[in-house]
Amino acid sequence: MFYSDSCIMLWRNFAWKFDRRELADEQLMAADMRLFQRVGPLIEGVVFQAEADANWQRAAAAHLPDFLQTLNRGQLAGLKIEQVPLLPAATQALAQFRQLRQLGVSSSCVAARNAGSLAAAVHQLTSMDAFQFQGNSVGRALVAALRPLVRLEYLDLESTQVPLPDLSPLTALAGILTSLRLVERESHGSGLLLPSSRLP
Repeated sequence: MFYSDSCIMLWRNFAWKFDRRELADEQLMAADMRLFQRVGPLIEGVVFQAEADANWQRAAAAHLPDFLQTLNRGQLAGLKIEQVPLLPAATQALAQFRQLRQLGVSSSCVAARNAGSLAAAVHQLTSMDAFQFQGNSVGRALVAALRPLVRLEYLDLESTQVPLPDLSPLTALAGILTSLRLVERESHGSGLLLPSSRLP
């Protein structure tokens, strides 16, 4: 990859895919990290992606925390994580971005055992005005963590394997949300029984 000091200043929005070739080669990954360290502090919006294969997704997960630590905590406004499982170290790093306005976590990125740490991180991101989550399960802790986000205008929650939990905590956001999307693939015991009149 070619770059120069002048073009680095243009890299405000960035898409980074953890390629299997680089994940399999420590030297290539080290070179990628050095590049990212140069542009990371300047980035305002970034998308992290991984290969569709689960083995490469797990390999990418080990590197994600280091990449997150490179970003400017006071400047990053948008972050999206696709197909990269969130380990505890990544969610801990995520909680540092207090100025983050838009966050997207999609696919089966969050293992059930780490769902609580994601909720704890989201709870601290009080500057967010947009949050999108797609995963095997939308846990009660995550729904509860959204309640104090008084700037949240856009919310998209999708559960692909189990019903949505009780959504009554979201009524605290009535009058704040301007866009709400709730999707579940399994409806038994659904939290979507919440009266629609309580939400926008």
